[in-house]
Amino acid sequence: MRQIKFRAWDLDENKMFLVDKLSEAEWVLYLSDAIKGKGRPVFMQFTGLLDKNGKEIYEGDIVKADGKNGLVEWNISEPFYWVRFGGNKFNYLWNVLHIEVIGNIYENPELLHA
Repeated sequence: MRQIKFRAWDLDENKMFLVDKLSEAEWVLYLSDAIKGKGRPVFMQFTGLLDKNGKEIYEGDIVKADGKNGLVEWNISEPFYWVRFGGNKFNYLWNVLHIEVIGNIYENPELLHA
């Protein structure tokens, strides 16, 4: 069974929060502040997969596969994760032996154009 966990990028503070690292009280305060407009979190779910180095893969991660950089996304029309390389979508997450997490869309957006 896949472990359900999230991380959140705060658009106001430009800071990543690992939800599983926050206490329940901190998480409640963070969410209540966000609801009051004191923070704008963007939630990213753990895919349940690890890259070739054992690093957790989340939505919004930028990964390298076959010499190309791509963005991990949830495919709303089909219930699984894709990696987007430019305008093309490929389901590379089934073979994580060839995927390496190199950053994420919020902290390293320039990696998508590398």
